[in-house]
This record gives sequence, C-alpha cells and structure tokens, in this order.
Amino acid sequence: MTREETQNLLAMMQAAYQNYNPPSKTAAVNVWHMMLQDFDWNLVQAAFVAFVRENASGFPPSPGQIIEKIREESNLYIK
Repeated sequence: MTREETQNLLAMMQAAYQNYNPPSKTAAVNVWHMMLQDFDWNLVQAAFVAFVRENASGFPPSPGQIIEKIREESNLYIK
C-alpha cells in the first residue's frame, strides 16, 4: 500500500467516523502506513469496508483490526 493510499484510507475513516480526528494527521499516516505498507490496497480497502459494515460500536478500527479483517476475508496467514 502506498502512502497516498494510506491517506485515502484515513480520509475514508474520517468520513465514516466523525469522531476520528487524530491530533497529528502526519503521525497517523506514518503509523498506519508503517503497519499496512506490505498489504495490497484492494485487500485493505475490502477489510475496511467489512469492518464498517460489521462493527456497530461507532469507533474506528485500529491497524490491528484491519489486519485481522484481512486475515478473515482472505484466509491468509499473516504474522
């Protein structure tokens, strides 16, 4: 996943979760990109969509929750 795709993911997250407003957008992009850079954008996007559809808590996902959704959706073993 590219840095630009990471920025797109965080923009989608902010649109879906109005309470998602990190104090530093640069730091948020850096962390999310570091955690998800090895994944294909299409897998990350599908995992985010599945999370939003299934989660009724009203809270945005963490990188680990997105990785878990990628595991569930793709049946991949990911460290």
